[in-house]
Amino acid sequence: MTMRQPLIPIFIAFDDHYAPFGACVIKSALLAKSERYGFAFHVLHEGLGAPARQRLDELMAAHPGNELHFVDVSDYFAAMELHVHTIYNRAIYYRLAIPDLLPQAERALYLDSDLIVLGDLCDLYDTDLQGCALAAARDVMMHALVRTSGLTNRETGSLPVRRYFGEVLGLPDPECYFQSGVMVLDLARLRALGRLPQMLELAGRNRYWMPDQDVINALFVGDIVALPQRWNLLTGGGEYHSFLARVDSPLLAEYRAARASPAIIHYASFTKPWRFCDIDYAEHFWAVLRQTPWRDAVYDWLQEGRLVSTASLPQTMSWRTLLGALAEKCFGKGTRRRTALVYLQRKLGRA
Repeated sequence: MTMRQPLIPIFIAFDDHYAPFGACVIKSALLAKSERYGFAFHVLHEGLGAPARQRLDELMAAHPGNELHFVDVSDYFAAMELHVHTIYNRAIYYRLAIPDLLPQAERALYLDSDLIVLGDLCDLYDTDLQGCALAAARDVMMHALVRTSGLTNRETGSLPVRRYFGEVLGLPDPECYFQSGVMVLDLARLRALGRLPQMLELAGRNRYWMPDQDVINALFVGDIVALPQRWNLLTGGGEYHSFLARVDSPLLAEYRAARASPAIIHYASFTKPWRFCDIDYAEHFWAVLRQTPWRDAVYDWLQEGRLVSTASLPQTMSWRTLLGALAEKCFGKGTRRRTALVYLQRKLGRA
């Protein structure tokens, strides 16, 4: 009798709008995994529609031995007043409840829904937490903002970032701020600490700059292991080239080295590849998307004007070059999709 692989619990949160991108996270993780563990994905949502669920089930059917669970957290968060604004919605807070949502699990991974996995998450899961509650990578962009005297947003008083981290969040080292988009969670320790009510209370009471992330940083000072930058390589459009290039530090040196072999590419900037289709590492997103049930979504995005070029940003490609690259990398010769993209490429070239 064949022994069943142990399953790694992996949490991710998205709604119908983000379902194609969440699907790319799941698919990329499955494509990159070894056979050491199976994956059990737990999709946290508030009313994810049946069509999206059906497509996700179709995706999982190609990967037997792994599981997909839909966890509706509507009742859990119904009575909570959580601070949201134009950039963030309620879904950012779901990760705070993970220890309660899977009480039988000892450890889990959390992944944001705007990233692509290139490395084996089995290795990430086996991270030595050294007795700490969680592991996360330091936020290289926030680190750079501290070093360049950047300011927070208007809602938080346009404070110097260094002062905000020190005085508002109480961080002893303002340059040591963690990014919560990729985390290894010691669920047993988190439950024992009993900080969930405090986290949710703070999230509802205070107007934080990066709400869930600020809460985690404030409450777990000294209780977070730093992941290597390659496990949460933040990237985006031209702002990463123009801004980070001006900052020099050991963390930035590690970040630059990690760009050569990222294990997770995190499109954490406002420039997502499904909106600005020629940003850094966008080709990895497109290569995975074509292997999901949303492979034809690019046509809708083009027609609706949702997919645009980053012509205003440095070191980008033209529309014509982009579409040629998409046809070459993502669609086989002779297929309808490739023919359509080549036609559009030529049409734009004559415009």
